[in-house]
Amino acid sequence: TFRGRVSFVNPAFDDEEYFYEELDCLLHFSGGAHYVRMGELRWKLASSTPNPNGAVRFPLDGTWEVQYSVGGSTNIHVQKHFFSCFGATYRIALDEDGRPRLTGDDGTVQTTDQQIHPGSSGPDVGETLDWTSTSARNERIVWKRLATTLDDCWRSFRIVSGNFVYQKCNPHPGNDLLLGPSYQANKLWGNTFCQL
Repeated sequence: TFRGRVSFVNPAFDDEEYFYEELDCLLHFSGGAHYVRMGELRWKLASSTPNPNGAVRFPLDGTWEVQYSVGGSTNIHVQKHFFSCFGATYRIALDEDGRPRLTGDDGTVQTTDQQIHPGSSGPDVGETLDWTSTSARNERIVWKRLATTLDDCWRSFRIVSGNFVYQKCNPHPGNDLLLGPSYQANKLWGNTFCQL
């Protein structure tokens, strides 16, 4: 079993544009350490930083429950006015009157008549934003705010045998050279336990 935690001095980001301040890793290896049996990688979302004057830069950041007019709901984490939902990514912008508008990478546009006043943190916990959408499936969408910060929000990736590649290091025949990741007890750097 391997357990480790990395805290980033400068937030790291992924290809979806989320920023993370911490990575927590738990890996369970097979008896001979030939493969990873199971595990979990958890990324802690970084909180948005306020402007130097104390004003809120991204008033819609936080956790929201999204309810669809056709039924069903999901939770999203908005960070720097960016979020992903069901494989699509969205960016929120405020127009000159402070009304949010979002456009997805799939071409969907959502708008609301509710105004977000400059410097405010947007709706309080428990309050809602009512959106209309160009999507034929969801003409009306309601966001209910669950949290105004991302202080303890994590994104997880479960690892099960067969969906994660790990190669045990074996000496090359006739050579002391190890191929692939290896552990070096006398060095802090150069140790690689798994590679994603």
